[in-house]
Amino acid sequence: MFKRLAELGWVAYTPYSGVRLSPTGEQLARKMLRAHRLLELYLVQQMGFEADQVHREAEAMEHAISDEFIDRIDTLLGCPQIGLHGESIPQPNIQTKQTKQIRSL
Repeated sequence: MFKRLAELGWVAYTPYSGVRLSPTGEQLARKMLRAHRLLELYLVQQMGFEADQVHREAEAMEHAISDEFIDRIDTLLGCPQIGLHGESIPQPNIQTKQTKQIRSL
């Protein structure tokens, strides 16, 4: 799988030496984290789901919705900085300390 991800340009992979996200992979990971965390908040705050129900729902949706949809959810929620579980929400197209969070996942 790592070989395939490397072919896509999402990771730097050296067999038996480890793997790390490429800049493209980091950008994609930030995008997925942003979508997931905003979806969790939306499901709780706007749709009335319980906090323990939203992870699975957000995980299913995060890959199927557009950037525009996520941006509209962000605006609707008032551009929150912190997710449902206390973690920061990556902002679009901004390189920050969030890269460390992605690597620790």
